[in-house]
Amino acid sequence: MKILFVCRGNIGRSQFAEALYKKYGNPNNQVSSAGTTVSFPGQTIKEIPLAKNVIDSMAEEGIDVSQNYIKPLNQELFDEADRVVLFTADGEPIPDYMKNSDKVTCWSVPNPKGTDLETHRKIRDQIKQLTTSSL
Repeated sequence: MKILFVCRGNIGRSQFAEALYKKYGNPNNQVSSAGTTVSFPGQTIKEIPLAKNVIDSMAEEGIDVSQNYIKPLNQELFDEADRVVLFTADGEPIPDYMKNSDKVTCWSVPNPKGTDLETHRKIRDQIKQLTTSSL
């Protein structure tokens, strides 16, 4: 099965989920992530100053996400996935092709952008619990 994790910028929530699932999830599944509104396509996480707390909180899990690339969501990535997990918060945009799809599951997890390390840890732990118990 191909699982795609999607959030707004592909810097926080979807990167957390992809990395955590790769470590703790079913090794037979393929997993990737993307963002609906990506500002830094093709850059690595470490190139984005806002991602420092993402990198640091994942390092506490023994996971290095600093070399992960930021990817924009497109119809092809969506169509190739068997299951799509969409991280949403109030007011975040959702592409029309995702709105009525049976393969989309929405997880309401706040965007950690601009928050402190402790908030990133809480969001990481929430996503860890969701990825290990819901997929």
